[in-house]
Amino acid sequence: MKNYELTPIAPTKLTKLPVKGIEKHYHNEINIFNKWLAGRQVGQDSFTDFFNYLQQPYEVQRKNKQGKIETVTKTRSASTLQKYRFALQTGSISYLKKFISLKELAELKEFFKNIKLKSRGTHRVSRDMSLTKKELAQMENKAGPKTSLMITALYETGARVSELLNIMLSDCIDEGDYIKITIQKDKRNQSKVTVMDKALFNSIRQAYPGDVYLFEGTHPKTKQRTGKPLRSETAYKMIKAAGKLINKKISPHCLRHSKANNMLDDGLSIDRVADHLGNTPATCLQFYCHNELTPGEVAEYNRARRAVNYGL
Repeated sequence: MKNYELTPIAPTKLTKLPVKGIEKHYHNEINIFNKWLAGRQVGQDSFTDFFNYLQQPYEVQRKNKQGKIETVTKTRSASTLQKYRFALQTGSISYLKKFISLKELAELKEFFKNIKLKSRGTHRVSRDMSLTKKELAQMENKAGPKTSLMITALYETGARVSELLNIMLSDCIDEGDYIKITIQKDKRNQSKVTVMDKALFNSIRQAYPGDVYLFEGTHPKTKQRTGKPLRSETAYKMIKAAGKLINKKISPHCLRHSKANNMLDDGLSIDRVADHLGNTPATCLQFYCHNELTPGEVAEYNRARRAVNYGL
């Protein structure tokens, strides 16, 4: 096969990105890019133009509550743009690494890193982005067993979905009344400690009997354990479906917001709640300061919440 000129600063002779060998959850974004290309060559200019196109407002037609067709102007969210970036970077590198040097590969990664996308910005978390304790209990009761366990784990640990799914069994230590879990790398690339009720931990081990990860994935056909964490896309689908059961549009991160709001409503200080969730520079819970929640306090809060809802 001919070795193309494939540096990031020069277009290739490629007129579309192959999806073969790429994870399925990126196929849609790559196919949309290929359709947009319309025969143009893949390269720095086409990637840059495509992301400029994605960030422009666009119009869609939909039915309003009265059943009439109306035109609505929308923009793509920052998380959607990030998914396009990851998809195109993954597709490009997967194919082009066969033909380019390690230096060019590094330049290609740097090019995608430097593509300017709109910021996620900062915003106040509104109440409709979180669940009350009653709504949480309703969702736990209505969801399937595996989904219910994930909902409870996300809420009680206050972990981000990526943090929860990457918890290894070796990170979990039995402390008697609760399981102490070290999250090796949080959003700030630091380690932090959270706790989980022992009964919840044991139930998860029965429902997700992995050898490496607490929430371990299985092969879709053979159902054999993969030794890899459950995919985040699977977790998102599970939580989204559970939310529909109580007429709420939620994501896994909404459970983290819910934990924060409910703890604040119960009178815990914002400094202590922020520290528990890792929104401040994370410190292992064994290194106490005056405003930290101790592992015992977190475990007691979770037990009290369950006792009210389930009479345990």
